[in-house]
Amino acid sequence: MGIAIQSRFTMSLIRIAQKLIILAKEYEIIMKRRKKDKINSFAIWFYPIEIPAFGKEKGLWTNYDAVSADRVTSITVEAGIGIEDIHIQSYSIQGICLFDPDTFPESRYGLVYDDRQFEEELNLRLRSIMNLKKMSSFEYTEQGGQSNGVISLEAASDWLDYLLNISREDILALTQAPQIESILINDFVWSRDKLVENVLNK
Repeated sequence: MGIAIQSRFTMSLIRIAQKLIILAKEYEIIMKRRKKDKINSFAIWFYPIEIPAFGKEKGLWTNYDAVSADRVTSITVEAGIGIEDIHIQSYSIQGICLFDPDTFPESRYGLVYDDRQFEEELNLRLRSIMNLKKMSSFEYTEQGGQSNGVISLEAASDWLDYLLNISREDILALTQAPQIESILINDFVWSRDKLVENVLNK
């Protein structure tokens, strides 16, 4: 039994070492690409997050009577943030949250748009995951940017400055945050699922 436990422990250490080697290689590719090319696009996608909502200041676009009757107190979203290249040298920082329309049908509940608790809680989680406590908040874009299954947001210039001038250390830290699913820099994509799959197939 002792030998079996020791063997499993050794295999675990080997897999951890393999994962670190692959992570280092992925990181070097990211940094070489970043040195070579100016950042024209940068996006970060997160694994699904359950965000508390509908419990504070009421917005104008949600049917709170229906939400309350069905005891809806949160919504699970796949969040992404990134740089949108509007013109040659003009960028904007966008946020988007995707969710299953069947779990929050617009025909019954209206839009999440303008719900203040969702906005506050989402920002708390993004800042925590990325360890950026002093960054400004993502806020809803105009009503026309919202749709069934989509929540559109935007942020101030401090986020834009951060992503356009992100450091080596910050990129490495992002790849180590377990809640981050993938990172896009120009045409290169780092994916945690791909990384784990590579390690398991070794």
